[in-house]
Amino acid sequence: MRSRFYLLIVIFGAAALLWSAYLFGIQILDPFNFAHLRRVRYIPRKEILIPRRGGIYDAKGNLLVSSVSYYQLDIDRSAINTWADRNDISQKEAFARVATAISKCSSISKEAALKRLNLGSRNSSIQISNRISEAELDKLIQEFKDQKLPGMIHNFASMRRIYSKGTLAARLLGAVSEASNGYDPMTDSKSLYKLSGICGVEATYDKVLSGEYGWREIVLDANGNRVPYPDLHEKNPRNGNNLYLTIDTNIQEIVENVLYEGVEQYGAAHGGAVVMDPKTGRVLALAGVSNKDKDDDPNLVRTRSNIPASFMYEPGSTLKPISMLPALEHKLVKPNERIECGRYQIGRRVITDTHDYGPLTPRDIIAKSSNVGVAKLAERTGKTRLYEEYISLGFGQRSALNLFGESSGLFAKLENWDGYSLHSLSFGQSISVTSIQLAAAYSAIANGGKMMKPSIIDSYRDDDGELIESFEPSVL
Repeated sequence: MRSRFYLLIVIFGAAALLWSAYLFGIQILDPFNFAHLRRVRYIPRKEILIPRRGGIYDAKGNLLVSSVSYYQLDIDRSAINTWADRNDISQKEAFARVATAISKCSSISKEAALKRLNLGSRNSSIQISNRISEAELDKLIQEFKDQKLPGMIHNFASMRRIYSKGTLAARLLGAVSEASNGYDPMTDSKSLYKLSGICGVEATYDKVLSGEYGWREIVLDANGNRVPYPDLHEKNPRNGNNLYLTIDTNIQEIVENVLYEGVEQYGAAHGGAVVMDPKTGRVLALAGVSNKDKDDDPNLVRTRSNIPASFMYEPGSTLKPISMLPALEHKLVKPNERIECGRYQIGRRVITDTHDYGPLTPRDIIAKSSNVGVAKLAERTGKTRLYEEYISLGFGQRSALNLFGESSGLFAKLENWDGYSLHSLSFGQSISVTSIQLAAAYSAIANGGKMMKPSIIDSYRDDDGELIESFEPSVL
């Protein structure tokens, strides 16, 4: 009898071991690929995680441009109805409580929220707004939790750029394209939603500001609902870096106000100015305005040309001190030497001054702005030296600022000069320059002949404020 009992124990024990081994093989080793069959019932997707675009700051750390995220708020009215039935209250009362919570935590009025809740079928979800800020969303989540209200659905809707100083430095800062309509986070197409710089600093330093997308693996059922699933992976987005400019907004504001006054006073179409520190090359203000800017949409103004960088003009007499530099540098004229001015004939061309000044020293030639004086000194300098002087000071080429839409100006190559080019160029004709080029050249004169590399960027910092790269003054 006892032997039969032990035999039964052995048989049941062996059966238990075999069954355990079978379950282990099926669930862990999965020889029949049951895991794949289970996954077939669900839809694997990747949810794209949007990085925050970096901010732009002035030289003193004042925030000029930032990014704000907005969310879409939907209410599942069927969930509200179920909750109302359980709590023995009417649908009207339930909707009123939801509308009160929404108005309490956002800029949406109770009346507007109720109007949305009562649209169409009262058993479906309804969009209340797609302009809910992060701060409002946090309040709404807490309020619905405190009031034990169901039915709130929220999703990322868009990201917008906020320009805290209005139109100050608008043409310099530029603008972004905002692809906020039709955003679907569950897509493999990263280009569907992106804040991209289209002009100004926003475009020039787009890669610095943009950051990198992240992603999160999710699983959906046949109805599009998320299903909890183990071992899903994700990669956090890397927010864009913050950009610190050399611009001093106090100086920028003064310069822009003066330009607006000048444009109005003289009936000009536009005006531009550059303020540069000659010892460092740092641009403290870079302003351009038109007679339409104050009345137009700020978003439109931001897309307009950066006047000091892109507009070209004949510099005229402002080029005379630069034309005289090589003659002084190579001692082709003495400081006290007197040069006959007033009228000078070259072939069929006659160069004249406003007045017949007679003999002038180099200093007086600049003071009186004598065309004849600088033309005669240019002859002593010669074509090659004058050409090399202009090139060394940055004319005919884009500056180191490398701003969006920046022009190189117009300056003919030496082999294309004609018999009058030398004289015309000496007093600022037959050449077109930008305000940036002229400011950089004059800064070199003010800095004892050392031309500093123009800069508008002080540094890059990451999202946590850690320094990534700084840009120190350097001689060209």
